[in-house]
Amino acid sequence: MNRKRVSLFLLWAVTALFSTSSYGQVTLPPSLLSQSTLVFYALGDQGSGSTAQRQVAATMEEEAQRAGDLDFILLLGDNFYPNGVLSIDDPQWKSKFETIYTGPTLSTLPFIAVLGNHDHRGNQDAQVLYSQRALGSKRWKMFDRVFAVNLGQVDGKPLVRLVGLDTTDKKSFNRQGQFLRTVFSNNQKNPVWRIAAGHHPLYSIGPHGPTLAMHQQLLPAMVETKIDLYLAGHDHNLQLISHPNAPLQVVSGGGGKSLYSLEREEDELDFALSQYGFVRVAVTPHKLTITFFDLDGNKRYETVQEK
Repeated sequence: MNRKRVSLFLLWAVTALFSTSSYGQVTLPPSLLSQSTLVFYALGDQGSGSTAQRQVAATMEEEAQRAGDLDFILLLGDNFYPNGVLSIDDPQWKSKFETIYTGPTLSTLPFIAVLGNHDHRGNQDAQVLYSQRALGSKRWKMFDRVFAVNLGQVDGKPLVRLVGLDTTDKKSFNRQGQFLRTVFSNNQKNPVWRIAAGHHPLYSIGPHGPTLAMHQQLLPAMVETKIDLYLAGHDHNLQLISHPNAPLQVVSGGGGKSLYSLEREEDELDFALSQYGFVRVAVTPHKLTITFFDLDGNKRYETVQEK
């Protein structure tokens, strides 16, 4: 990236993020910006068009109807297997997204998405443009390859500042670290909770294991900016890891692609399951409640982080 591109990247970080209701043509429901509690589902590695993806979607819909409090869905990358999308007109938009999440609840909610390594094999900008042009059902929300958005509000400050990272683009890790420092700098209105999302995990007991390049360049920025929760996929299973020198980390890679085994030891592992499923995150001003659901809608693990 040349100097002009770098300066524009940082200028966007400083000036454009904190309108939060829109970036370009990407808009969010006003209620998502103003309410004092939030609930979202997080899942990755979903974009296969498989029976399993549809089954996970059906379970998410059932749980959303039962609980009645879902506000948005967070997609953690590998949105389109095997090679991303070619354009905004790619038929995979219908077969792997639009016709999958069609229940009465999921069909009305925004899907905030980050890029995965399989998305990088195709046209990454098409995933951003599909959002900016509000195509299809207008649910797809990818603000940029790297972005930050404020969600909710408590006492005049954001309930959550969500940062979306592009963890496949390792050459930009230094810039993404600076981006984190900028959007959480003292001259910005600090949020109650700081959440980051990317495709690759910091730590994992799945076949891919830890992402060492992130340890060298992105993890220090996450620690410095006091990220409360990092959500990732990439390994196709469910994990919760509370490492003392890192944010609490969720791996939610059971969205629909073939499952991965659990292969490694990790002293800080709190929970792991090689099954399809998703994670529910409920956010209040005082606590994060993180719940893992399997394909049958059973609660398999729950933890609470207090502020």
